[in-house]
Amino acid sequence: MTMIISERPNHIIIRNKRDEYIHRPNDPYNTVKYGQYESNRILFAWDKEARVEETYDERIFNCYYKNELLQLRNSNDICKAILDGDKEQFIDVFKRNYYVLHKAQLIDNFIKENPLYENRVTRTKDNEFIVDNVFKVDGHANTYVLDRMRKKKKWNNLCTVIKKKNSPRVISTEEVGDIEIDSKTLDCMSKVLTLLHPITWDSVIWQQLPRWLSKIYKDELGIDKEK
Repeated sequence: MTMIISERPNHIIIRNKRDEYIHRPNDPYNTVKYGQYESNRILFAWDKEARVEETYDERIFNCYYKNELLQLRNSNDICKAILDGDKEQFIDVFKRNYYVLHKAQLIDNFIKENPLYENRVTRTKDNEFIVDNVFKVDGHANTYVLDRMRKKKKWNNLCTVIKKKNSPRVISTEEVGDIEIDSKTLDCMSKVLTLLHPITWDSVIWQQLPRWLSKIYKDELGIDKEK
């Protein structure tokens, strides 16, 4: 039987089934792995809604919350929640990782919910947003404008300023409930929305547009080209 025979501040000593003595870091994962599960896979459920299954690779877990599945490497955070019997700790770890993996999808869903923006915004495989095929907003809320129409696209930096500072906010999702959205993601969303509304653009944006693109928008908006 594998078991912990000694604990030190920084490490534990384990005796395995072959009577070998092994040193491991004294952390929540090893405490659960060798103290409660005798080196077997960790399988733990808080209830029907929240549970974890260690994969056959140590420290990698299949984590289930509601109807969602994430494969996470936050082994110490997960095992700390197991040791404490604290479901809310686990949910916090799950939601933080869910958000990192799905924040671009959250922006995409918000835009698609508004019929006015239908077919005007495309999310790329790199989680960048293309607006009207001529603007781009990346995951860091940097904006770009298409230099010219040609086979190989060239993007130039576009300075856009958010008039109101975004603060983190909580939104409700159908999948995992309430999630906190960070300010950078909200900045990205704000810039996408700004580029969708040329009537609100200030002179800073207009002056950066290439002539061919400025002409198209001004013709559509009926703006005097000399202004």
